[in-house]
Amino acid sequence: MTALLTVLLAWYLLGGLLPLCTTRPHFQNLLAHGCAAAAGVVGIVLGVAGLLSTTPLTLSLASNIPHLTFAIRLDPLAAFFVLTISLVGLAASIYASGYVKEFSGLVSVGSMGSLLNGFFFLILWEVMSLLSDALVVTGPVDRHIPVDVRISGCPPRPAEILAVLKELRKDRSASDW
Repeated sequence: MTALLTVLLAWYLLGGLLPLCTTRPHFQNLLAHGCAAAAGVVGIVLGVAGLLSTTPLTLSLASNIPHLTFAIRLDPLAAFFVLTISLVGLAASIYASGYVKEFSGLVSVGSMGSLLNGFFFLILWEVMSLLSDALVVTGPVDRHIPVDVRISGCPPRPAEILAVLKELRKDRSASDW
């Protein structure tokens, strides 16, 4: 199974790099989607082999950094996900090979916007994960700063938000607003 995992990763790597070596769009399409389809087939075989295996596959690669190794473990649950992702990847690569032919040679300014949106999405995703980690580590915010009112629900209903705002308005003078 180690050989299957290596072949799977090699096909995905080839599919990402080989199209960059040529300028002909038809050949780029063939290389990218052909390698993705081959990786999908190898992933399906690896997923089925992992589901049928009695012991999990463990692959460890040493690094030059002391006490740091890169390890991959393929147990039955991971094999199920590899199988599922590979089935979808195979279907997507077959479909995409015909789909992108229509857009061969076209350049879109919208693609730059999608790259920026993707970049900002990743930044906001990381900020969200750091804040959620801080919430888990430090506990509720009312342990650190005073909280006047709590609103239940996720998300809270608009009527509850308005009721809390009215309550806060009653408690405070008009100058505080």
